Amino acid sequence: MPDASLSEALKEAYTLAPSNVAVIDTLQISHPSLPGGDIFICCNTEAITCLLETEAEATFQPCAFSIQRPQSGDQGLSNLPIAIDNIDQVFTDFINQVKNSSDPVSVTYRPYLSNNLLVPQMVPPIILFLTDITVTETQVQGNCTFMDIINKPFPTQNYTRTRFPGLANTYAQ
Repeated sequence: MPDASLSEALKEAYTLAPSNVAVIDTLQISHPSLPGGDIFICCNTEAITCLLETEAEATFQPCAFSIQRPQSGDQGLSNLPIAIDNIDQVFTDFINQVKNSSDPVSVTYRPYLSNNLLVPQMVPPIILFLTDITVTETQVQGNCTFMDIINKPFPTQNYTRTRFPGLANTYAQ
């Protein structure tokens, strides 16, 4: 099944693999308790400054990581392994800050082309949530999943007589 979120330029880069254009994978790691804001990393040898889909500018720091793009299909919820190098212990510090929080860690994946850093080549970007985190001396590993909407209760509110007194039977004696 074709992926409509990919730009034509990115499809061409994946298909033809031209020697003068590289695909640069980027991750934005977000959590509400991060004091310095989000962490922006790219799988590149040097930092790059790019425009996000919101037209905000972000500088992605070089950091080796691996993630598998999710397959298009109707197979339901899938877990995607992610591994981020942790040589400078930045991610260990991050995990220690957020490990007791009930808020999820979100991971936003955006590919860019080396000859065009003004626009991400996948709109909308893929937003995943990090689970099953394991920290070693050299890597932070985990699984990324889409939000589990299959097991989310519906409706999300419980309609009780206490919260909605109009539901009470006024004719009861």
